[in-house]
Amino acid sequence: MYSGNTAVLKEGRPSVDIVDRVAVVTGAESGLGRATALALTKAGARVAVLDRNAKAVRSVVELSALT
Repeated sequence: MYSGNTAVLKEGRPSVDIVDRVAVVTGAESGLGRATALALTKAGARVAVLDRNAKAVRSVVELSALT
C-alpha cells in the first residue's frame, strides 16, 4: 500500500525507515531487480524475490542472507 512517502536516497540509504517492511521485487535474477533486492535487504526490509529463473533467484536469496 502506498503511504505517500517517497524514498529519496541520501548517502546511499533510503530516507524512509524500511526496517521490517515487506518489499516484493520482480526480475530479481539480475540487473536492477537483483541490486534492488540486495539493497532493500541490507536496509532491513523483508524482501520477496520473484523471477522466471528460480535457480538464479536462489543465489540472490543466499547473497541476501549474508548481508
